[in-house]
Amino acid sequence: MKTKRLLDPMTGFILLHADIPAIIGSLFPDWMDVANNVMCPWHEDKNPSLKIYPDGGGKCFGCGLIIKDVVDLYAKCMGIDYNESQRVLYSDLIDPIPASQIQQFKKLLTGKPLEWLTIERNILPATIARYDIGYDPHDNRIVVPIYDQFKFCRNMRRIAWAKGAKFKVTNTNGHGDCRIYPEITLALNKKVLLCEGELDCLVAQSFGLPAITWTGGAGSWSEEQLPLFRGKYVWVMYDNDDAGRAGSEKIAAILKRYADRVDRVDTSLIRVGKDITDYSFMRPDVLTNMADTIKKFEIKKTEPKPKVCPLCHQEIKR
Repeated sequence: MKTKRLLDPMTGFILLHADIPAIIGSLFPDWMDVANNVMCPWHEDKNPSLKIYPDGGGKCFGCGLIIKDVVDLYAKCMGIDYNESQRVLYSDLIDPIPASQIQQFKKLLTGKPLEWLTIERNILPATIARYDIGYDPHDNRIVVPIYDQFKFCRNMRRIAWAKGAKFKVTNTNGHGDCRIYPEITLALNKKVLLCEGELDCLVAQSFGLPAITWTGGAGSWSEEQLPLFRGKYVWVMYDNDDAGRAGSEKIAAILKRYADRVDRVDTSLIRVGKDITDYSFMRPDVLTNMADTIKKFEIKKTEPKPKVCPLCHQEIKR
């Protein structure tokens, strides 16, 4: 029986969002659809022998060349490897923020803004460096790059740290969609703590927690990214205020459709402070205990369900 080929996440995204006929047409102007073959550039083709399918995959009936998908097609035509082809096509789709911009802001994070993060917000210097936190002197804001799991920067959240700012947080123009942060933490961990706000998330990370957040506040989430929670175990720990409690209840109900388990942390029992930053100063044991709880939580292995014949209802032996 032929099994369905599993796609890695980046290729899956490209196949879902790219204008594949346009990419094929740019490489093979004579291609119109799967019904017409094109001249194969990888051998001396006298009659069009290369068939290209709608997903960009193909087969040459002259030289036997097999093309997996549009990423493979682009790689072969451009003379690059598959991974580089992925990154080129993916980058064209998402319009990432240049790495040079991020590194420049990172270099400018010194003095009082850095002291504010480490002393007043309780974020470790190693965590600040790990997530490329920076500073923009033009608007006097802390800069938090929002990377996706492939290390492409999709937004830069600018956070006010000094008094008198008109908006607490602003986004890079055209890049302000709500996203998971840090997405790589969710991708690499089976068990995660979902908290409220980037800075609280960085505090939790400083205490060894696999913390993530949404970049839009307690009442926000991304429908597109909810499937990333499939198979995950999630502890929700939003702020101990009306917005946090309402947001925690709402997102927990939504995540239960995707995650294997969702638990809400009752922060009202902590009795001091209202968020993770407060707890880091006033009750650090709350965070260390939370980290220990998540680390020691055992994921029970589930036996695969037996396949049953739909006609006789007997188990199908493998």
